[in-house]
Amino acid sequence: MLRVMTNQSLGAGLILALVVLLDAPFAEAQKNDREYIDEFGFTVDSAKASYYRVVRMDPNDKVKLHVEKYYLNDTLAEYSTFFDKYLYTRNGVFRLYYDNGRPRAEGNFQANQYQGKWTRWYRNGQIKEVVTYDDDGEPDFRKRLESFWDSLGNQLVTAGNGIYVGIGDDPVSYETGQIANGFKEGIWKGHFSDGRLAFEEHYKRNKLVKGVSYDSVGKQYKYKKVMQLDLNSFYSHLVDNLVYPESARRQGISGLVIVQIIVQPDGHIRSRVAKGLEPECDKMALLVVNQYKGTWMVMKSRGQFVRRKVEQEFLLPVVFKLH
Repeated sequence: MLRVMTNQSLGAGLILALVVLLDAPFAEAQKNDREYIDEFGFTVDSAKASYYRVVRMDPNDKVKLHVEKYYLNDTLAEYSTFFDKYLYTRNGVFRLYYDNGRPRAEGNFQANQYQGKWTRWYRNGQIKEVVTYDDDGEPDFRKRLESFWDSLGNQLVTAGNGIYVGIGDDPVSYETGQIANGFKEGIWKGHFSDGRLAFEEHYKRNKLVKGVSYDSVGKQYKYKKVMQLDLNSFYSHLVDNLVYPESARRQGISGLVIVQIIVQPDGHIRSRVAKGLEPECDKMALLVVNQYKGTWMVMKSRGQFVRRKVEQEFLLPVVFKLH
């Protein structure tokens, strides 16, 4: 799954980071425990829901919450453990399932970070990959691909070495390249559904050295970052409008508020506090996000400006820090 992250430090201790989120069995769900949600976890009525979830407190640990998420046909979609009432901090086992009941992914989180061995499967039940996340590794090298199979069961990567062939991000139909010691290496290519070259990228131990992509008419675009977001005007808006609430200042409260933002294809947003700090800080963080009148639409994918075709989810940590 694609992950986009931008970190900046902005006046008054404000730090921003945008992250494309991942989605988050225990006992049979009772109807009166159900909370109907959409695909992004927003509470909705049952007619608009994509899932429902049931949250239970661990009987032996009052800060640990077990969360079951179900498809509307009562098939388990996800099971996870959280350490906060906002269901933000994932800690412990994490399992995902397809709507046909087959496993999709399984592994562990530690303080919201992928940890150790993760296994993923195709929808047909065939194992897809085994990935290891190194807690001590640099950000670019935390994820190491150990094994990879195609959907027919042919193993293409063994002990971190081999060839990867997988589905690409729209409009790319598929991509292929070399895996060496668990990382991308050498030339990687993507192709459109008709076989035409969509991009060619050169990697050196998982880092992109250079890339070139082609649009539908063959025009060439060079780049050194696969994904780029232009949110400078949004950052300026936050710096100019974020005010440290006096109630929090008097009490010496500092920390972060996590705002969940759903960007719709037309550029409008939905937002909510995904993890709170203090009521007035929560209100302030949400207020400045919702007051922004600029565009959320400007982004580049492989050097080309693109418009979002579907809703996209971000987490925005807003840090309130006393000096």
